[in-house]
Amino acid sequence: MNSSFAKWLHQKVMGWQIVGTFPQDVNKAIIVVAPHTSNWDFLHGFLTRAIQKFPSNFMIKNDWLKKPVIGKWFVNQGGVGVDRSKNMKLTDQIVEKFEERDQFVIAITPEGTRKYNPNWKSGFWYIAKKANVPLVPATFDYPTKRVIWHEPFYLTDDKDADFERLRQLFVQYEGKHPEQGVK
Repeated sequence: MNSSFAKWLHQKVMGWQIVGTFPQDVNKAIIVVAPHTSNWDFLHGFLTRAIQKFPSNFMIKNDWLKKPVIGKWFVNQGGVGVDRSKNMKLTDQIVEKFEERDQFVIAITPEGTRKYNPNWKSGFWYIAKKANVPLVPATFDYPTKRVIWHEPFYLTDDKDADFERLRQLFVQYEGKHPEQGVK
């Protein structure tokens, strides 16, 4: 998508602003996005990526990539096919992508759903640990219409402490549906 058009749409028409940027010196990372409460989050992320011209990917079922026309579009937009069958560990598939590429950034929501989930999925944590990549937290704060970037950080060996650190960061922001956000 054209950066000028994305900026016009996101900032002028929709009234959003972007605070900070994806770190330019980071070639491999997981963008951890929370709270994730709406499908609109994808659009805000997509437009932010177009405006700031940083590389990022997202997971999508392999089946979607096999569909005529739309499959190629998803790949061109950064879709990374994953096999969701029980005999394929999702975390290992994404770690493999990090190992195969010199530059790989993927956005993951810790909630794993747009509904309230007090028990975050831990896959993003295990992927970051195995691939030895930082997390770059980002949030869409709907009341203030801001996309906010936070400083990247590497994980410790204490998953619970790392989750608590992220929760404390994200709890101050509201998604489109606040009742479904981080608490």
